[in-house]
Amino acid sequence: MRLALLSLFLSASALYTGAAWHSYREELGAREGASTLPPEGFEHPEANLRVLREAIAGNDYADGLIPHLERSLEEAPSFYQGPLLMASFYANRLERPDLTRRSFEAALERFPTNGRLHLTYAQWLLTPRATAPYRAFRREAGPDSRELALDRLETGTALEPDLTQQALGLLLQAQVPLAEWESRLPPSESTKVLILDAADRSSAGPEEREELLREYLRVASTLELSRRLALYAERWAQPALALEAASKWRETALAANEGRDIVRATVAAARQHLDLDDSEDAYRLLRETISTIEARSLPSENALELLCLVADEYLRRRQGAMAQGLYSEAVALSPYYAPAYLGLSRNYRALGDLENARREVEEVLAFDPSNVDAENELRQIERLGAGRP
Repeated sequence: MRLALLSLFLSASALYTGAAWHSYREELGAREGASTLPPEGFEHPEANLRVLREAIAGNDYADGLIPHLERSLEEAPSFYQGPLLMASFYANRLERPDLTRRSFEAALERFPTNGRLHLTYAQWLLTPRATAPYRAFRREAGPDSRELALDRLETGTALEPDLTQQALGLLLQAQVPLAEWESRLPPSESTKVLILDAADRSSAGPEEREELLREYLRVASTLELSRRLALYAERWAQPALALEAASKWRETALAANEGRDIVRATVAAARQHLDLDDSEDAYRLLRETISTIEARSLPSENALELLCLVADEYLRRRQGAMAQGLYSEAVALSPYYAPAYLGLSRNYRALGDLENARREVEEVLAFDPSNVDAENELRQIERLGAGRP
């Protein structure tokens, strides 16, 4: 009995070793490259998959890969890689769109939780191709193909929200109307930020963009979304919404006690007031924010930066007296804050007072000899002094 069991064990071991050695040889052959590929494909599924992955990564879609595609499907019916590689192979050859579609769907059947796979399928469905087989395929599939693509895109981003930006690129490429975007993407404020960025690159009209701004202003609660709303409302020439968005940004920043955002949002709101010829409200907002910065013991650099940035806005509008007062206030708060001196220099230069402009720059170079902005300002003063524009 023992001898019979030993004999059976040795026979099984020999069979297993033989199969393992054969698989190892095929895997080794797959690693060695195309020169050793058997024309009928390998018996070992991983060997076929290796060949296919490496060939496709190297943009090789030769006929010799077809047996490996077919064998990989036969030998590993539960693997999703086989049908996915089949889809990639024929998609890149611009051939057999019906088979490509079936291959994508087979891959998704085998791995339905792979968001990137859903998005890859959506991309293939949405990308137009000019070959005769694809034109016929598009005519036959019609609107169903687009709807299927958007469903795959929606599923893919729901499974993997990190794919949202890539999905927006597809929506832009396929010229899907802006009004449809949000319903296809994960509901979050970070998604809204990405939608605003994509809308800025889209062909959406002013009315569509205005509606998007209004909708998001009603729900915005994060600093990032508030920032974007202020940026795009101004860029898209929506002054009333730009002021509302900047005010919302400022409120959010104050609630979060984020000094840098408090400064930037106040400047954005002041700029909108100035654009509406409302200098009084711009100045009032500045003073309120300075008081808040002091009351909350935020870094003094916040107040200095705010004074100079709002002064820059006055200077751009040729309101030199207001600019002068704010730059001088910053100098009084900190005798070593270079932007305040440089602002004074630009203001004097705008008035044609080159002597005082030079004096302010020299103040900066006295405590910061390598200040690049001061060197550039001094060169401009010297050009004007020499009569050159």
